[in-house]
Amino acid sequence: MDIVTSTPSQPAAEQSSSAGSSSGFDRFGLHPKLERGLRAASYDAPRPIQAETLPAALDGRDILGLAQTGTGKTAAFAIPILDELLDNPGPGPIALVLAPTRELASQIETEIRMLAKFTKIQSMTIFGGVSQRGQVSTLRRQPEIVVGCPGRVLDLLQQLIDKGTSIRAVYVPGQWLDVDDAADFTRAGKFL
Repeated sequence: MDIVTSTPSQPAAEQSSSAGSSSGFDRFGLHPKLERGLRAASYDAPRPIQAETLPAALDGRDILGLAQTGTGKTAAFAIPILDELLDNPGPGPIALVLAPTRELASQIETEIRMLAKFTKIQSMTIFGGVSQRGQVSTLRRQPEIVVGCPGRVLDLLQQLIDKGTSIRAVYVPGQWLDVDDAADFTRAGKFL
């Protein structure tokens, strides 16, 4: 596992120039639709956490990225997810991102949706405090990315397991978890 600790003390432009010859995201070889989404979202150059984690994540390695709030962590894990889904599409859900609060889950999903603007990739949020009916209805449309809180995700994931699921990766803020068998995953209680 690659462990990356990033601090906001080094400006992104300095980090970018030290990490490669190009200052933008183009040096990562991302899918053109994702690059277009990055440009539309005014992502001109990778932030330090992104410059450090993207090469490893895009190479399929496990990473643990630590950085302060507002430093670009969401894009650091969302970009590789979106790039992988563009290269290897399939019926969802495929990627699951867990967040401790519904506010954070909503913020993460909003950023994913913004970056995926020029793709057909769909995402959704799942959290408690609201009726399951709308969330189940959205899940039936098989969005590729699900962002949610552990309690409600456990409830709905069991329903997906009963019907078959294609989830390949789970991101819990701070760690990636490989999911070979979603049923074993839920039995192991690795959501927390």
